[in-house]
Amino acid sequence: NACWHAFTNAILIDLRIVGIIISAATITIICIRIIKREVSCAKTLQSLLIYLLFLIAMVMAFWPYLWSNPYNNFLTAFERMADYPWKGSVLYLGKEIRASEIPWHYVPVWIFITTPLIYILFFVSGCGAIIRKTVSNRFRIWNNDNELQDVIFIAFFIVPIIAVIVTEAVLYDGWRQMYFVYPAFLMIALRGFVLFFKWRPPVLQKT
Repeated sequence: NACWHAFTNAILIDLRIVGIIISAATITIICIRIIKREVSCAKTLQSLLIYLLFLIAMVMAFWPYLWSNPYNNFLTAFERMADYPWKGSVLYLGKEIRASEIPWHYVPVWIFITTPLIYILFFVSGCGAIIRKTVSNRFRIWNNDNELQDVIFIAFFIVPIIAVIVTEAVLYDGWRQMYFVYPAFLMIALRGFVLFFKWRPPVLQKT
């Protein structure tokens, strides 16, 4: 499993370097599970080491640009992704603004105006259900695998958006550079859909 995960993660990174967030999430979750004693420390660290070694090897193997200088070229590609030198302008809320000066709400607004309203309602419901569950668990991050998946989906949606806002990254053509967060958005929306599907009015519950 560690090798397969490394293989698919390497392909993702070579296609879009932002795929490195999967690696960061993998390491973070494994470390938390070790601290919470949910998994065997020695065996899990062994799998993590195998994952990292295979990941590095396959990222290099599938990306010829790295062959001459793996570390520096990867760092250069990452910095270019985080701060792409594009000096053009974008149309936002009826005004032309420089792509390097977009406001913090650029991505949230684009997501809101280009996503079906019913999806947004289900997403908000899903977030509410997850937050309510976290509070009922006395703010424990998760108690089982289902709750862990909820945490992963929320992190995959929110963290990249926060990173773009904090780093003031250059974006253009709407939020197409952030489309990779949409699957996580849909998974949270499905949580809200299931909640809605199972809900029954109080009158029906009594009968």
